Amino acid sequence: MFENSRTHGTSAGFAVSYLGSAVRPTMCVDSGVVFSAGFGKRRQTLICERPEEFNVDLVDAFSVERIVSPAPLSVPGWKETIRKEYAVQSLDTQHLTAKERYNEIVWPIKKITEQGFVLQSATLQHLEQLRFLWKSWCEMKLSDPKVHKISFTAARYWRCIEDALNRLYPNATYVLVNVHGAIAACRVLSLAGTRAFDLAFMSSREVKGSARAMQYLSLRDLFLQGVKEVNFGESTGKGLTHFKTRFNTTIVLSYQYDEGAP
Repeated sequence: MFENSRTHGTSAGFAVSYLGSAVRPTMCVDSGVVFSAGFGKRRQTLICERPEEFNVDLVDAFSVERIVSPAPLSVPGWKETIRKEYAVQSLDTQHLTAKERYNEIVWPIKKITEQGFVLQSATLQHLEQLRFLWKSWCEMKLSDPKVHKISFTAARYWRCIEDALNRLYPNATYVLVNVHGAIAACRVLSLAGTRAFDLAFMSSREVKGSARAMQYLSLRDLFLQGVKEVNFGESTGKGLTHFKTRFNTTIVLSYQYDEGAP
């Protein structure tokens, strides 16, 4: 399994739900959230979602030892590490052939429409059906020999759904649902200003086209709502640059600051 904590690192949802009980409680501050992170020796970490509101006095006030930010900060005497991340910034499909556009967008939307599914924002009323989708999706993943079962944390995905629906942090959570209330796919994203970060994505194998339709339709809605970039997370392959999306990805930078001399 790949390590994508860096990629979600500038999102409060990453601290609250993706890492979960191991780092709770989190403390909300003007520029983001502070939590205890790491394996073994934990570090008080500030996820600076709003760099423009960063105040260096937070470092002493909350005994912060590490800061992660989507923009450079002034932290005198601290070591700065610049990391490459990858985000989708548009739904441009010019790089796809006509056949690829049909397979990735046209056919999936046609199939889910034929089956009566539409995109909606998830609410607590969807919780029971989401639990059913989560359980069946986890069973499917755990039966797949390609899945590294030790690294597959089923509880994390449910925690992301439950926390998002309880509005523990700004988020966009989508479902593909039909008139009977059945849910074919779910996607949870943490929001930080005009940036969105994938936290959980699951779909039903029984509903053909649900995963690809969810990917396109949710992205379209996010961009219509004013989101400028969607961070998918790094995937497998040489250099961790293969993605579960056919849309063009753009390199964006994040900044990590560690206490101590450079």
